[in-house]
Amino acid sequence: MYIYKMKKIIALLFIDFLFFSCSSDEVKSSENYIEKFSLPAEINPVQINIINEQNLVYVLTDSENYEKLSTVEPTVEPSIGASIKKEGKNWTAKNFKYVVTAENGETREYSVVISKTVPNKNSFEDWISEKGYYVLSDLNWTSGNAGISTAFSMMKPKRDVANPENYPTKKTTDGYEGNAVVMETIEGGTVYGKNMPILSGNFFLGNFNTSKMASDPLMATEFGKIVFTKAKSIKGYYKYKEGEGDFINGDSNKNDSCDIYAAFYQASDNDGKEIILTAKDTKDKLDKSPYVLAHSRWQDCSATQGTNFHPFVLNLDNYKSEPDFKKYNYKLLITFAASKGGATYEGKIGSKLTVDEVEIEDN
Repeated sequence: MYIYKMKKIIALLFIDFLFFSCSSDEVKSSENYIEKFSLPAEINPVQINIINEQNLVYVLTDSENYEKLSTVEPTVEPSIGASIKKEGKNWTAKNFKYVVTAENGETREYSVVISKTVPNKNSFEDWISEKGYYVLSDLNWTSGNAGISTAFSMMKPKRDVANPENYPTKKTTDGYEGNAVVMETIEGGTVYGKNMPILSGNFFLGNFNTSKMASDPLMATEFGKIVFTKAKSIKGYYKYKEGEGDFINGDSNKNDSCDIYAAFYQASDNDGKEIILTAKDTKDKLDKSPYVLAHSRWQDCSATQGTNFHPFVLNLDNYKSEPDFKKYNYKLLITFAASKGGATYEGKIGSKLTVDEVEIEDN
């Protein structure tokens, strides 16, 4: 009898062990992201964007610090529980990779893209289809498409996230010269329990931070790229067609308007901490921010006549003070949107803005 009970207890313990082992395997995390990437303090100014949607770490700095990058080693931290290894010796080399392995064994490979400055001429010619939507090969420019992809997957009924033509910001061959970017205001839905009746196409210098989507979508749009000279003006070509039907989320008879806006702002404080202006600042009138030194908005953003492109010029000639590049970092913000009130889900479905050949003139 004693032997029988002991065998029964051992059998039960063995079953428990198997169950525990299986359960442990099931709860192993699949998180395999780079959460933090930083460089030593002597590399300054520098801007680092971790673009998880594209498995990229993007580093922007000036010519002097660009030469120093290969002599320093970044601090890289993966997701909790994940491990990271290097494929290659020099992280600045073209074929170098960071491989992040999750607890459950799933891997993700990151490339590092290093750029010396935001180009003065931007023709928006080269695009790739990434994660189902179009991405400009010049990583200085981005859109809210990454957030739209998340929204599409949560809406009922779900939208096709794999078709780039379904997204509000995409490439078009109907440019002033060759390809261009087109933004359209499309029908929205309910996301994270919040009603988003429209989704306005946007396109901007900066970074879209998907980790902020759930807590505050407006904070996900991080405007601006570090520049090393004072911007004088931004010019380019555009055409705009207002959507038909009622204005949504406001006076139904109100006209919609596109938005073309630029600002030059201080991007670090006295302690060297990065300052990031977002769509939340835009909502509260970005030009009133104490960090904005100069700004300009294209006032005539009503519908253009015919199918021809029209020139626009944003003059940054109203600087409140001179930039002190030795003391602070500075960013140039350029943003376009199909509906000016898109950040607060105001506009007309079908409003469409096409932009091409954007040029930045420095002082």
